[in-house]
Amino acid sequence: MFGSFFLKRKIRKYARQLPLELKMMFDRQTYYSKSQVDAAMARKKLGNDGAVVVTDSSYAYAMFCSEPVFDEIHAEAGETCDYTAMRSEVSYAVFGGPMDFSVSTLVFEATHSG
Repeated sequence: MFGSFFLKRKIRKYARQLPLELKMMFDRQTYYSKSQVDAAMARKKLGNDGAVVVTDSSYAYAMFCSEPVFDEIHAEAGETCDYTAMRSEVSYAVFGGPMDFSVSTLVFEATHSG
């Protein structure tokens, strides 16, 4: 029960803080690289004191990286994560239901959320 609460909270924090930071740091892009997401997370102090752990950042990578990049990140870490399932969890946490979102959608949401 609490695990789900804290996961949703983490996802919402990523959705509120990272889209505008990524846009400011790297301009508007369809997808961002792992290093760009890591840099934005470090700047917003959302990582682990600069040593970003893949498992802690998986939802951010699912939100802002392309599926091939996401899969590559996890393969290099020796992990398997389901991009589609994670994006579905993001959709429910941020938008309250199923939604095919993009980085632009997240930027809009971050700009217009209170």
